[in-house]
Amino acid sequence: MRAYSIGIGAAVRRVAFVTAAAGPLSLLAAGPGLAQSQPTAPPQSIAALLDATANEPVKGEVSVTTAGGYARIVFRMAEPLDAQVRLSGNILILTFSKPIVVPIEGLSAGARDYISVARRDPDGMALRIALKQKVDVNKQLAGERIYFDLLPPTWTGVRPGLPQEVVEDLARRAQEAERKLRAQMPAVPAVPTVRVKVGTQPTFTRYIFEMPPGVSVNTERTSELLRLKFSSPINFDLADTRDGMPAGLSALDSDLDQDFVAVNFRFTGPVELRSFREDRNMIVDVGTKPAKTVAAKEAKPVPGPAIQAPDTIPANGAAETKADSNPDAKSESKPDTPPEMKPQGKADVKSDAKPEIKAEAAPAPVTPPAPVVAQAEPHAAPRAPPSPPATAPAPVNPLDPPASQPQPQQAAAAPPPAVAPVTTPAVVETKVEAKADTKIDAKAEAAAPAKPSSVVRAGMQGGADAATATFPFVVPTPAAAFVRADTLWMVFDTARAIDVAAIEQSPMVLRATVTRPQRDVAVLRMKLDRPRAFALQSSGTGWSLSIGDKMTSSSQDIPVARNIVNPLRASITIPFDDPRSLHLLIDPEQGDALFVVTALGPARGLARTHNFVDLRALASIHGVVVQPLADDLSADLGGDKIVIGRPTGLVLSNAVSHNAAAASRGVALDPQLWGFDRQANFITRQAELIDRASALPAGKRQPARVDLARFYLARDMYPEAKAVLDLALKDDKPSENDITGVVLRAVANVMMVRPEDALKDLGHPLVGKQHDAPVWRAFALAEQGQWDAAHDAFKGAMSTIAGLPIELHRQALLKAVRAAVEIKDYAGAGRMLDEFNTVGLPPELGPAVAVLQGRIAEGLDIPTDALRFYQAAADSTDREAAAQGRLRALALRYDKGEIARNDMIAELETLTAIWRGDETEVEGQQWLARLYTEENRYRDAFRVMRAAITAHPNARATRLIQDGAAATFESLFIGGRSDALPPVEALGLFYDYRELTPIGRRGDEMIRRLADRLASVELFEQAAELLQHQVDHRLQGAARAQVATRLAVIYLMNRQPDRALGTLRATRNGDMTTELRTQRLLIEARALADVGRGPLALEVIEKLQSPEAQRLRADILWGAKRWAEAGEQFERLTGSRWKDFTPLTPDDRQDVLRAAVAYSMANETIGLGRLRERFAAKMKDSPDNAAFEIATGPRGALDPEFGKVATTVASYDALTRFLAALRERYPETGAFARPMPDVPAAPQPAPAPSARRDDKMRTAQR
Repeated sequence: MRAYSIGIGAAVRRVAFVTAAAGPLSLLAAGPGLAQSQPTAPPQSIAALLDATANEPVKGEVSVTTAGGYARIVFRMAEPLDAQVRLSGNILILTFSKPIVVPIEGLSAGARDYISVARRDPDGMALRIALKQKVDVNKQLAGERIYFDLLPPTWTGVRPGLPQEVVEDLARRAQEAERKLRAQMPAVPAVPTVRVKVGTQPTFTRYIFEMPPGVSVNTERTSELLRLKFSSPINFDLADTRDGMPAGLSALDSDLDQDFVAVNFRFTGPVELRSFREDRNMIVDVGTKPAKTVAAKEAKPVPGPAIQAPDTIPANGAAETKADSNPDAKSESKPDTPPEMKPQGKADVKSDAKPEIKAEAAPAPVTPPAPVVAQAEPHAAPRAPPSPPATAPAPVNPLDPPASQPQPQQAAAAPPPAVAPVTTPAVVETKVEAKADTKIDAKAEAAAPAKPSSVVRAGMQGGADAATATFPFVVPTPAAAFVRADTLWMVFDTARAIDVAAIEQSPMVLRATVTRPQRDVAVLRMKLDRPRAFALQSSGTGWSLSIGDKMTSSSQDIPVARNIVNPLRASITIPFDDPRSLHLLIDPEQGDALFVVTALGPARGLARTHNFVDLRALASIHGVVVQPLADDLSADLGGDKIVIGRPTGLVLSNAVSHNAAAASRGVALDPQLWGFDRQANFITRQAELIDRASALPAGKRQPARVDLARFYLARDMYPEAKAVLDLALKDDKPSENDITGVVLRAVANVMMVRPEDALKDLGHPLVGKQHDAPVWRAFALAEQGQWDAAHDAFKGAMSTIAGLPIELHRQALLKAVRAAVEIKDYAGAGRMLDEFNTVGLPPELGPAVAVLQGRIAEGLDIPTDALRFYQAAADSTDREAAAQGRLRALALRYDKGEIARNDMIAELETLTAIWRGDETEVEGQQWLARLYTEENRYRDAFRVMRAAITAHPNARATRLIQDGAAATFESLFIGGRSDALPPVEALGLFYDYRELTPIGRRGDEMIRRLADRLASVELFEQAAELLQHQVDHRLQGAARAQVATRLAVIYLMNRQPDRALGTLRATRNGDMTTELRTQRLLIEARALADVGRGPLALEVIEKLQSPEAQRLRADILWGAKRWAEAGEQFERLTGSRWKDFTPLTPDDRQDVLRAAVAYSMANETIGLGRLRERFAAKMKDSPDNAAFEIATGPRGALDPEFGKVATTVASYDALTRFLAALRERYPETGAFARPMPDVPAAPQPAPAPSARRDDKMRTAQR
């Protein structure tokens, strides 16, 4: 046989060349098939369009005729193609330059004497035609047409040419193409692809068609069809509509034409239907229940469909959209005023009022009365502006909520409605009366008027020990500053926004927030890491705040004067020059109210807190802060003073008599009486004091009981002393004349290590700094671990300490040294230690002092002396000091590298076992937790954390242990460190210490990672339970859809495809990304195939062409036993691997074998021949060569060994391979596929005699 390829001369070749160049210009005439595959963005040139469509299949038609004594096969394609002809035995192979899609079913019927059967290669690059007789093949190219003439051997003479009309058409097209090329016609825009969104409701299913700008739509409705005709070609992606159609909807398809696209809803009977247009969306609602059939002659108007129309859609009459000639037209409706746009000044608006805005006369500005309110500063009262023109819009405050601003078109018609003041949860505004004679800085206002839109950016310089915050205001700004609890308050009279981002970055600031109770007031609240000292200075027009551990206050102390000449008009006067504004603020943490008075510099405030019956004047850095205790308290601002009073006068005592009484009382613990009580005979002295107290009548026993309590304190019998004082204070309440019992009970609580109870007693309003209360307040703060506050308190009470009994003097001095050491004031600690040379150091305090001496030496970097002191303490008989010294010595030696980690762990384990109950145990546990973590002994570290929480829940070291354990837990299960642990051990660790799971987003991520780990060890039920809880209760929107995808994968792994489908359907979302939607479609198709709905699964992934989709399509066809299509799909997966020089991988060989088995089952001899031709050489040296020979042999499925090969090929786990490919393509799915097993080699049958004869026959045929 011979094959010929001839042309029709130079003219035809020129026509073919020009036609090929103008091919894209004729694509519109070729139908919409090619246009559907174009990208969304239109190409900018003809070359760009050619590149975009280079690998897309070319559609066309094929016909065959047998007139004239030969057979002519004519291919009419959508664009010019080249073709090659080759004969292999009785197989005619037509190879094209690009993949083609043509219907070839009628070739054999049209030329029965020439063609037996025709098949297209899976890649579309070639056609294989089985011939019934020998022929000569003549090929002719004519633009988009290709002619193949099959000439019988008896043919003589000139070979057939092209039809005359074809030649004329080519010439005409060549001329037209040249003209178009000269005109440089712009590129043809590509047809956009739009995904149809589906939403399912209880009573209807909604289909949303999003339209590009400028597109209109018409509807045509019959009883069984709804046709939506869009005025522009749009490639609608209907994949989401394939599953879960309503009962009455039988099909949903689209017809794409050159100029339009039509979407057809086909119904099985009458249904409830609503269609309307909303903005650029065409919406169709299909009821889930079929409508009742009513005869045409008896049809009557009904109230309306059962589908509830949305609020934004007109019901009834406007249900169906008619011919929409204006593409940008929107459904007309009366503009309803949104809730946030309604005037705030009127609360009672009638429901039937029309949504129109009527012009109202603007209220005249009201002159403020003499008393000033706290909402606005006195000098910031608004002045009446000149009347603006009628057309000018009213000014809008940028600090007001956006909802309260009128629309531009409404500004000329009416002034903006009254806006309610901004309310924040942190600070609440309340009116407070004050005099209005405050001075106004007129020059500053005139020079630089306030601009609310500007921002004051606060600066912060310094480190963790000391820093300076600056507030660079452009005009002098009144301010106030004070400390309450652990929060620094700063109040500024400014309308400008304050940016505190730089302050928040400081290591000493835990949180900094700015609230605005009024438009012209800003409140800055800074929560610090620990108590600090502050100094405020005015810097030009701004302020500078210094923060540190030690600070010399720059504020001037302000006195407080009492006015009690007339008891009915008693008041308090605070001398204060030029007070500016008075504000009433609410403390969000304490819940009480504060009067705050602001002023300009220099800084001046109250050095200490002044307690009164009706108020408390709090210590302040700058300004005046008053905590009112009476509801009717008032404050008046004068030019040089602040007067605080009540309508009936304040309750005040005479300051002179109070001070005299305090001076006459002396101290609570007299050293001489203390010494007498310690040296007296215990039984005799106790009986004497008890008899004295019992002999006195009720109401006069308190002094005797206090003396008995002093005796017990001197004898170190602190519980007994507290019991006596509790009885005394219960019967006789403390008074201003005698507060000694309260102080002594605080002393007993301190010595019993009950600092909270001691501070409660010392916080009594009548105690203050009377007696030796400051010493015991410092002592209690030290017991609580508040070392900064305790150190400051001890420094202020050193003179009081010297007046204590000698035993208490030494105890207080020891605590003061400890406080100085804890805040690293080693020089001060050394000076206080020197005082023991004066007061003496008893042997029982020697070990404790040795520990402190070691810590001072360690802080001064003298490790030798530190170890010497620690060892002396460790060798003492004081077990508490010995344990502390041993721990400190171990820590110092470990830091110097003298002890290995394992030895350090052993020593600490021994120490924490033999010594329990105080801070030494907690510090040892903190060291153990750290070392266990470094050794990857996570369970031991978490066990130590739990033990510390149980024994010492309030200790600072316990909080540090818990924070470290939480960080370790997070690094294990979010950072990936648990991957190094065995799966069962990691899961057990999580379940045993799940209380360390962080809350919020990080916790959700940890749960998802744990679910993946559970799935990796095939604990699918537990993994699904965790993710199902997240889907049902924790997540919304796109995040919920993403986690639901992971849950569906786990259901697939657990062989529960029905639950996977239910999860995907319940979490559909229109805002998913294209990648997530593609992933969900693949999983949905796999689940549908597993439940036996293969055809629907193929429809779901119809337009997906990714490798994962192609493999899934092959698996579905294989499972449906559509052998011919499955064989072509598996062969398509191999691509061009038969051309490569590299050997086939096991997966490639498996695909080839599955294609061969499928072709054999379908009796596709052409496909089997193609496989042999392409892969025989590559399979020859592989382990699967014998199986390949059997599957592609001439006997095919009739071969006795074929069953074994088919069984081996079918045993391959397609689901596992699908999940592995899915995880490789989408790692975020968490689809833990089982390890891919080695592809089993097909059985190697023994060569039977018949098989050897077959091999000889095949060799002869070759």
